Amino acid sequence: MSGLPILRFIRGLPADVVGGGKHRPSDDADLACLEKEGWTAQAQAYLRIWSLPGRTDLIFELLNTPFDHVEITMMWHALQPVYEQVITSGGLPIHSALVEHEGTGYLLAGVGGSGKTTCCKRLPSGWRHAADDEALVVRMPNGGLVVHPMPTWNSERLKNGEGLWNINAGLPLGGIFFLEKSFQDEALLIGRGEAAARINGSAGQACRNRFHHHDLALRRKWLLRLFQNSCRISNDVCSFVLRVTRTGQFWTVIEDAVNRMTT
Repeated sequence: MSGLPILRFIRGLPADVVGGGKHRPSDDADLACLEKEGWTAQAQAYLRIWSLPGRTDLIFELLNTPFDHVEITMMWHALQPVYEQVITSGGLPIHSALVEHEGTGYLLAGVGGSGKTTCCKRLPSGWRHAADDEALVVRMPNGGLVVHPMPTWNSERLKNGEGLWNINAGLPLGGIFFLEKSFQDEALLIGRGEAAARINGSAGQACRNRFHHHDLALRRKWLLRLFQNSCRISNDVCSFVLRVTRTGQFWTVIEDAVNRMTT
């Protein structure tokens, strides 16, 4: 989309600088061009972020390493500017699974062990599992909310081919469902105050360790933005407590809840 910042990833150090293992080809020529064109680098853990005054595009210089766990850590750090831009624009990350039905995304939020993965594995035909542990709610220029899958950072799952999501595939957000294990499948609409508190809690889980490197005043600023965005999102999308059983058809409960709010 025109006007949005471009994020580019290049490989930094030459292969003979970092010892051990098989390295990836480096991008020394590109790095030399950056310096000539006036780009400046900010060092972070495992990588450097290049920027140019007057432009919003960013270039991420990745460490040349043969180790997959370092690659995953670098990508986690590289997404920091993305999170900050999304939060600044009125969105936030949420610790939740993302499922899709008829072109609309629904968040299944909950702490570890609440049943997100189990629910996603039980989805029938017509439903799609789009992300299993984290999603990014983005506020669009027109005020609408679109939700994107985010990577699963567990390295073992990545090695097994799981947790790989198309983060460019945004879906309009149709509702947020906070999971609770139960003996009856039902969805209970919750008020905006409780919804804001629950959304903020899930956002805090997703942002854990994201802002710890900032000083106290700046950390408080980001946390305040998360809370403000949670309140606004609670006004724009319906939130429910979704009580689920081991064998019930919880997806029909979601459909019924959404239909009630749109008719």
